Amino acid sequence: MKTPAYITTASLEEYTGSWTRVQAAHLGRRLLFGVTRDNIARLSSMPMSEAVDSLLMVSQQPPSPPAYSTLNGIQQGSTWLDAPYDLRFEPDWLLMLQAWWVGEMLYQSVDKPPTITEKMTLFWHNHFATEANMVNDARYMYKQNALFRQYALGNFKELVKHITLDPAMLRFLNGSDNVKEHPNENFGRELQELFTVGKGTSGSTTTYTEEDIKQAARILTGWIEVTPPISVVFIADNHDSGNKQFSASYGNTIIKGGEAEKDARKELDELITMIFANQETSKFIIRKLYCWFVDCNINETIEKNIIAPLAEIFIKNNYEIKPVLQTLFKSTHFYNEAIYGAIIKNPVEYVVGTIRAFPSATFYPASTAYQEQYIAWRTLHKTMASIQMELLSPPNVAGWPAYWQKPSFYQIWINLATLQKRSRFITDVCSDGLLLDDKTTNTLIDVIPLAMQSSTPDDINVLINDWCEIAFPLPAPDEVKKQLKQIVLNGLPDYEWIAEWNAYVSNPADTQKKKNVEDKLRGLLRYILSMAEYQVS
Repeated sequence: MKTPAYITTASLEEYTGSWTRVQAAHLGRRLLFGVTRDNIARLSSMPMSEAVDSLLMVSQQPPSPPAYSTLNGIQQGSTWLDAPYDLRFEPDWLLMLQAWWVGEMLYQSVDKPPTITEKMTLFWHNHFATEANMVNDARYMYKQNALFRQYALGNFKELVKHITLDPAMLRFLNGSDNVKEHPNENFGRELQELFTVGKGTSGSTTTYTEEDIKQAARILTGWIEVTPPISVVFIADNHDSGNKQFSASYGNTIIKGGEAEKDARKELDELITMIFANQETSKFIIRKLYCWFVDCNINETIEKNIIAPLAEIFIKNNYEIKPVLQTLFKSTHFYNEAIYGAIIKNPVEYVVGTIRAFPSATFYPASTAYQEQYIAWRTLHKTMASIQMELLSPPNVAGWPAYWQKPSFYQIWINLATLQKRSRFITDVCSDGLLLDDKTTNTLIDVIPLAMQSSTPDDINVLINDWCEIAFPLPAPDEVKKQLKQIVLNGLPDYEWIAEWNAYVSNPADTQKKKNVEDKLRGLLRYILSMAEYQVS
């Protein structure tokens, strides 16, 4: 099998090729959840470098998630994060938190320039995978989510320090049970294997040893999570104050122990510094970012020409994420057309991206319409979960298998069951009506306002071009456009659509004329979004 050209010619040289709506849409799809017509217009109107920089900004922390209904004495619209906690209502708080995050994803570019923040927040959630059902406190999960937002494009080394003493992570990986008499090795193992240095080649542990895990666990003894308030405290009597000897993988480093909290914090800093001194750490996180944003197909050429140079940039910039992504997203490699469509959309990209690109007003309620927000966003979250991606509940500590399971990777998202459910979602939002979580309301994509965004909606060719541009990673071939025109015109000449559209525009109150237009537009959109090309990014 011939190796794709984009692999053999991989280069981080800055891209100097054409900068059209095609390249701008590719950038938008990979950094946002779906790409809108306005996103494409904005990104294509500025030089490539400026377009990348405009997306590589960190959005401000959003307001705390509200209570979407009055519950346990907390009034609708008020935050539940600081209220007295009752475990009986934990399932309700978690559902509200999940719905709130869906809302943040949907609103990533409403009334503000879009940024990569939401995509990176999900990346960190997948990287530091924490299962809400095991933490069993939605307040902890919110604090972790806020941490990921804070460090979305920040310093990875600092983020690792913070996640090590994160209340949700301490509870999830039994950190509070890690005491000197009975060290718990869970976090000491995952810190190295999954979060920083990685396993090494061919599944063998070449970057650390079992003894290194034990020594790391000793350093991490004595920390527990407490509430209220949700915080971490140090228990000196539970901390192993002895010296910790690491293997040759870490240069036979000895980390001196101590009894006081300041000593324990110094040990933790030295542990993280030691791990980051191993160059495999920088390469490991670069591979994860590459797989998330570009492709999981990493061979020797990609390793040499992309991963290794980016790892060097990472180290030179003291483990700041932003310079790495700036270089990657401005590179010739990123804009090689062979990469367009190389990623199968994950369920969040598929569901949220569909509603962002082809919106329904139902999913953008008024800011104080709390119950409507909850019902709409909870519906989308349940749809994502049904196709194997439930927010705040990754399947295990390694995250979703599509980002680590060789050789399938993204193909894991598609099987007979999930493909049917994806198809059902498209049919529902385009034509049959998506039943919302209240079990009484159906909603559809607003196809007429969507059509009116086009410069000349009475020209069916313009409409098809516009919708294909939003939906597909590469321009649709002429033959495909002919097929799409058949959906609308059924062999009739173009002026038939002109007449039908203008008849509606001249009398929009006429329900039959509106239905005639809507039915054709819904059929067209359903066909576009049902094509294989829409499954990929």
